Amino acid sequence: MTMPDWAWGVAAMLATMIGTGLARRYALQNQLLDQPGERRNHTVATPRGGGIAMLLVLLVAIAALALMHPQDAATLGLMGLSLLLVGGVGWWDDHRPLSVRLRLSAHALAALCLLLAGLLQGWPLWVSVIGALAALALINIWNFMDGIDGIAASQAVVVALAIAACVSGAWAPFAFTLAGTALGFLYWNFPKARIFMGDVGSGVLGVAMAWAWADLTAQDWKLGLGMLFPLGPFLVDAGLTLGMRVLRGERWWQAHSSHSYQLMARRLGVHYVVTVGYLVLAIIGVGVAWLVADRDVKSVFMLLALLAWYTALVIIWRLMRTPAMDAANRSKE
Repeated sequence: MTMPDWAWGVAAMLATMIGTGLARRYALQNQLLDQPGERRNHTVATPRGGGIAMLLVLLVAIAALALMHPQDAATLGLMGLSLLLVGGVGWWDDHRPLSVRLRLSAHALAALCLLLAGLLQGWPLWVSVIGALAALALINIWNFMDGIDGIAASQAVVVALAIAACVSGAWAPFAFTLAGTALGFLYWNFPKARIFMGDVGSGVLGVAMAWAWADLTAQDWKLGLGMLFPLGPFLVDAGLTLGMRVLRGERWWQAHSSHSYQLMARRLGVHYVVTVGYLVLAIIGVGVAWLVADRDVKSVFMLLALLAWYTALVIIWRLMRTPAMDAANRSKE
């Protein structure tokens, strides 16, 4: 008797809850702590590296799925390798900071794994190429957006569940597993963080999201396009903030605290309100995607809906950046 797809998510959630607790104990014993500072949004020393539990649970799930779906074993193996590359370099960086060049090299190899898997699976070439580029982007976007309690994991839960509802084969239990790992980590990270996921967690969430999104796009490009709605809050905040820093001539690759979600969290003095706000936007994005990604909806209408959605998100992003907050942030940098 096979396990229902949703049960993979439940099992992953429980395993990640236990694993994150063990990771927290390890971090405390080894003084693996993020200290407060002007470029951070927390006020007390907090353990980091809890994302190692998510990585291990995902790797176990991938191995199990490869045994259950031998026809997809090569693809799943490449996915496991890409997660191991990103998670491994992130785990190392959480212990001892690495050069940007080394981290990006590991990310590029992970993206290459996705490209090769797409060719093996017979995906359209454009899906394989865009999927690889999405891996590079989402690894770093999830890292950029992992700056306040619960925000990175909660967004992953919403997007992964949306993908799980649309894909088939081995990808449905994988997407549920991804959602379950993020949900299990949230137990320790929200509403008040007792541990941070670290680069090992944010990178793994980003690359795993890229794999699930690429397969969904290969199965139905409209559904893949529709996932840009719930991904919008992260894409807009990360993309516009990065662009702004590049235009200012700042060292964009260095740690900073100038995203709109970070500015708003400092203004309110709490994280959970901002996290819930972004969560609501992602859920609304899922609802809009469900309305416009129907096969009978014309592509032009879908593109116009995306344009309207992203325009609204850009307006929200700018409203969160009052002149006072923006000036205060520049003075810190």
